[in-house]
Amino acid sequence: IQSDPNRLRQILLNLLGNAIKFTETGSIGISVDLVHGNVLRFAISDTGIGIGAESIRHLFQPFTQGDSSTTRRFGGSGLGLAISQRLAEMLGGNIQVESQPGIGSTFTLQIPVGVRTANKSTDPALTSGSTTHGLQGMRILLVEDDQDIRRIVRKYLERAGTRVDELTNGQEALERLSGSDSYDCVLMDIQMPVMDGRTAVRELRKRGYDGHIVAMTAHALSSEVASILDAGFQAYLAKPIDKGRLYQIIAEAARGSNSQG
Repeated sequence: IQSDPNRLRQILLNLLGNAIKFTETGSIGISVDLVHGNVLRFAISDTGIGIGAESIRHLFQPFTQGDSSTTRRFGGSGLGLAISQRLAEMLGGNIQVESQPGIGSTFTLQIPVGVRTANKSTDPALTSGSTTHGLQGMRILLVEDDQDIRRIVRKYLERAGTRVDELTNGQEALERLSGSDSYDCVLMDIQMPVMDGRTAVRELRKRGYDGHIVAMTAHALSSEVASILDAGFQAYLAKPIDKGRLYQIIAEAARGSNSQG
């Protein structure tokens, strides 16, 4: 698979650590399977103290545990699950929980992943020659409020020979693209301050902008993708950004522009 090993490891260690912590007797089980062709699902089950329905609603909020007696008995700050959910969202997935007090809990982590083929040479997203071919000289607008993500994506793009401009929110993108500047492809984050990506793209389409705009999102589940495309994006990239997929998306944008021209 293709994913972020450090984030995935941290999530699994947090979930497994919780299962061990809150299970004094009984058992803990972990199952892993691939669903829908590209979604990796981990289920961590335990026969521990369980969680009430009211507490589950607040479980992923910072500094929250089941109740005060849980904190006194088992300790902890209540940050682990909030951090794990945030990391899962950064990988494009989420964590869900099913639990009954006194019976146990099951935490399910689902993340979209790229599945490597046995023969890498047949996978266009993994061969450097095919991924970078034709990208040289393209002009890309990168709209992202996270400095670290901008730095990584810019590095990928410049390695492929593209020219990159950076903006930090949708309002800036709206102003830039409503003017005379033109780009071969726009990469735009969904969640940003001042103006989010969906709002910016909807307004751009209303103003007649017909350029290729690609969403960058940590929420790549099917319902979220449908909403992204409905807003006016032509395609999406799941975070963390995969270099091969990034090159492929931009190449497709170039082919679309050429066919329209």
